[in-house]
Amino acid sequence: MIDNAKQMINTVKSCVQSAAADRKGATAIEYALIAAAAAAVILVGFRAFFDRIIAFLGGISFV
Repeated sequence: MIDNAKQMINTVKSCVQSAAADRKGATAIEYALIAAAAAAVILVGFRAFFDRIIAFLGGISFV
């Protein structure tokens, strides 16, 4: 299992190094992927935040 993790880390390192060595600039597809990843992170964050707010407000009793 550790060897598998090391292999995956080395693969990611290789991809990052090849992307850093590429001097052609980012294409529209790459910008779209970055924007999609950022949007996904923001949506997950908002979802977690509002789930906590809903749980908190649901526990309030006005008796």
